[in-house]
Amino acid sequence: MSRLFTARTAAFAAASLILVAPLAACSNSETESTTDPTKVDASISEMSESASEGISEIESELSPEPSSTSAAAPSDVKVTVDKAEGIKAGDTLTVEVTGLNPKAGYYGAICAAQTPGGAPVPVCTGEMGDVESQAWLQNERGTAKIAEDGTASFTLTAKPTGEGVDCATDECVLKVFGDHSEGFKDVAEVPVTFAS
Repeated sequence: MSRLFTARTAAFAAASLILVAPLAACSNSETESTTDPTKVDASISEMSESASEGISEIESELSPEPSSTSAAAPSDVKVTVDKAEGIKAGDTLTVEVTGLNPKAGYYGAICAAQTPGGAPVPVCTGEMGDVESQAWLQNERGTAKIAEDGTASFTLTAKPTGEGVDCATDECVLKVFGDHSEGFKDVAEVPVTFAS
């Protein structure tokens, strides 16, 4: 905190000097009757740099550190499922995921390929919170754990419908997306189809 206070004080002082320096340069001094404009410009330039450095230091002090629980970038995460075509209601699907952040949380479920506009979360099959059709990948309270190397595996009971989605008519995917702490952002997916 004292470092932040020092940085703020330095930035404020430098900014104040930038404002006062031109006035001081224009006033008569007993030791010097004329002011050299190049010296004034150099002083202003130095004070400006000092103020910029102080402001940058303040911004870096105030900027939040990147979250250690941020979900891995979508291109880093890979998801595979043992059966992606001709799925029947009630089939057990085995899902393998790599590239996850073990300190983050994710959900895995069969969902509509596109989240409808305005929907805060992906639209998935089954009932919300149904641990058979939706997995919560999280090491403290989740239904599936994430290994330190970023891998996880879980099983799902395939359900073709849910509130707002019917995989018989809608394009569906097996989707891994951030949990409530990660903003429900899509992370990885693989297309799936149900048998007709």
